[in-house]
Amino acid sequence: MNGGGIWCTGLVVALLVLPVAAPAQLDEALVGEHVVTVRVYEDGELKAQGAGVVVGASGEVLTSAAVLGPGTRMAVVAQGEERELEARQQWKDRNSGLALLQVEELERAGLAVSVAELEPGLRTFSVTPGEGASGARIDKGSVTELGTESVGGEEVGFVRHNARIAARGYGSPLVNECSQVVGLNVPDPDAFTVFTAPRKIEPGDTVFAVSGEELAARLGGRGVEFAQVVEGCVSAAARAQAHEQEAREAQQQAEAREAQTQQQLEESEQRLQQAEADAQASEQEKEQARAETERARQEVEAARAQANQAREATAQAERAVQEANQRAAEAGEREREQRRRTEQMKRYAKWGVAGGGALLALLLVLWALSARRRRAVVRRAQ
Repeated sequence: MNGGGIWCTGLVVALLVLPVAAPAQLDEALVGEHVVTVRVYEDGELKAQGAGVVVGASGEVLTSAAVLGPGTRMAVVAQGEERELEARQQWKDRNSGLALLQVEELERAGLAVSVAELEPGLRTFSVTPGEGASGARIDKGSVTELGTESVGGEEVGFVRHNARIAARGYGSPLVNECSQVVGLNVPDPDAFTVFTAPRKIEPGDTVFAVSGEELAARLGGRGVEFAQVVEGCVSAAARAQAHEQEAREAQQQAEAREAQTQQQLEESEQRLQQAEADAQASEQEKEQARAETERARQEVEAARAQANQAREATAQAERAVQEANQRAAEAGEREREQRRRTEQMKRYAKWGVAGGGALLALLLVLWALSARRRRAVVRRAQ
């Protein structure tokens, strides 16, 4: 592969790796430091406790009106701290269920409020204060429904979601993956009144939140300065998908350029080969003639070698015949010798039988003569 192809391939690999190596995620530390615990006292006794979120640069804390119902003195506790900061109620909106506190000693820039249009299925997070000095609790969920509720003769925009909270999580923010406030968790508007304590309203599987557009309208109508975001949040998955699409397009472009370069290279090589072929045509003919001569010489040598092999095979066959004839003659000689010996043994046997018979007859004669003599001697003795 040429240098351009290697460079393009390296670029494609880099584009594919970047979105996977560092995808954007919810900044838990950022949203955690903007969530506070809201405490309500009456005659020095703690009556209610909920959550709130810092939205203004001058210590403005947005919370649920249900939290502020039963008490006369309010205080907030920032995450990671134990000291209570005195809070003063700025206003309470009964229809939307929102309330705004002013905390002079609270130094936070405030989370941005998103007024971008939401869609069902959007990933969201409920951020509630942790127990004691622990960090904020993050509960994941998604938007299930968008709509309005008629409260006090006024239409209020709400978001329904399933990022569950506990009873002390009323007033906590609902944020998106860009760490922007898209809602504020409040009790079910059908169950809540200004005379109902939030501890008596347990959150269900579906949580209500006043929408970001409603929050911005209420804050802006009361002259509160806050950061507002109009553009929608692109999730980490969507960003990764976009980067992947860009990487695929870049890869396709690189492959197209590489294919074009490869085609040009092949065409150049073909032209070079044709030029070399034309220049070496006569030399190839000479080489072909020399090759044919060499092939003929090799064929002659091969024929000679085959003839030598045939002669050698014939000689070997003749030697084999001679050896076979010699072995046959030797076998015949051994057979004749065996027959001669057999005949000789037969003659010896006949001679032995005849000699034995003659000897036996002689012995009988001698025995008869000896017996006659003994009888003669006996008679003479008698």
